[in-house]
Amino acid sequence: MARRRYTIDETRLALFEQEGRGKGVRADYKPWLTVQDVPSAGRCTRLQGIHTGRIHHLLSDIERSLFYWLDWQDSVFDIREQFPLDR
Repeated sequence: MARRRYTIDETRLALFEQEGRGKGVRADYKPWLTVQDVPSAGRCTRLQGIHTGRIHHLLSDIERSLFYWLDWQDSVFDIREQFPLDR
């Protein structure tokens, strides 16, 4: 199976911003990167959140473990994974 080339350019960044990725709160949040956007030889997970009621895109086992721990905490209001940093 051929791997897709993963490149980030200004066109792709503009498309992500136009789609509203990295914005929103709780169930309305869209992650900046999804499982389909990043080619990986490792494991990735999509899980339904208890607090947020949406699917979370987790790209590693460490993210998944932290997500499980945070999702069971009563003090956690929202979990936002894969958010963009200021450039």
